[in-house]
Amino acid sequence: MYSFGLNNFLSNIPGINPNILSLQSSCGTAAGMSLAVIAPCFGATVYRLERDPALTQLLNDLSWLVFTVVTSQFATQEFAISFGILSDTRAKPLVPHWVAWVNSLLTLTYIPAYSAHCVHEGPMAWDGAVTFWLPIAAVAVQTGLLCFYVLMHLRRHATYG
Repeated sequence: MYSFGLNNFLSNIPGINPNILSLQSSCGTAAGMSLAVIAPCFGATVYRLERDPALTQLLNDLSWLVFTVVTSQFATQEFAISFGILSDTRAKPLVPHWVAWVNSLLTLTYIPAYSAHCVHEGPMAWDGAVTFWLPIAAVAVQTGLLCFYVLMHLRRHATYG
């Protein structure tokens, strides 16, 4: 719903390239499907606790590694959102252009997650500060900023009655 809500919001930009909107919504759909696949992996990890602990650890590692490396869909979606925001050439754009630049810079924090499978401990491990917590914080800031501007737009255009 988040991706399609953003798509609807971005479609208010006059003259926005429809390919940007298609890319944004398709990446949002792919990201949602990736998360939908990962959820049963976590469920299978804890479903039978009486199994060999090595298998449980394998399933747990697989679930978390898949979770940390599926960021390509999210990154592409965020870059499409930024490009759409920057394509608004009006004097008072729908979203200030600085939001697009912040959004793009925060998206770059996803890159270390692609190497999470190479390190077992420390800030570059799958659960480390750089590969897990920094991107999670970036997503929180990105989502908060975009939701703020969507809500402001809805408030300005609300019809009561």
